[in-house]
Amino acid sequence: STNETFFFRTAQDWDFFEQAVKEKIAAAGKPGGVRQIRLLSAACSEGCEPYSMAIKLCDLIADMKRWSISIWAVDIDTKVLDQSRAGVYDEYDLQATPKSIRAKYFTPEADIPKDGAARYALRDDVKRLVKFQRHDLREAFPMKQFDIIFCRNVLIYFDEKVKQKCVQNLYDALSPGGHLVIGHAESLMKIDLPLEFVRHAVYRKKG
Repeated sequence: STNETFFFRTAQDWDFFEQAVKEKIAAAGKPGGVRQIRLLSAACSEGCEPYSMAIKLCDLIADMKRWSISIWAVDIDTKVLDQSRAGVYDEYDLQATPKSIRAKYFTPEADIPKDGAARYALRDDVKRLVKFQRHDLREAFPMKQFDIIFCRNVLIYFDEKVKQKCVQNLYDALSPGGHLVIGHAESLMKIDLPLEFVRHAVYRKKG
């Protein structure tokens, strides 16, 4: 577990995420539309990725209270899950975060630690959108029907057998038509599942 992470890592993935959410919003406004979105950050590390999802939703959805929003974040490392729940980050974690987002969603901590590095606390209402749970990617997910799953920069560390098992579990957790986002150095070429290639590092569950 390398735990390498920061907010809004890999801009192309967040461009895709934003477009996908906008499409959900548009579909919800049509007759019979459902105001619901389910997201999963697999191998979430210190929480930058799922909290990035939550911030994006807050920026894109004007009437959050009218929506059923579920963001799950899982990791095998209980230490980083505890850090995630605390929601406190440093300059490295926020290196790709626009100043406007920093000002809107983070508060500088008054107490400066011994290392002299500034810390920033995420807003409580954003933290409450994300549910953290320990999970091994080799095991089936207890939660299902996700619209978008991020599982980036972890599959590359597995052999083909374990990778197939992990992707099968991710596939099973997706809703029909849901999207899986992997790392840009990763590929699903040898994975035998009905996943449609959408764009680099993005796949769609057929059905």
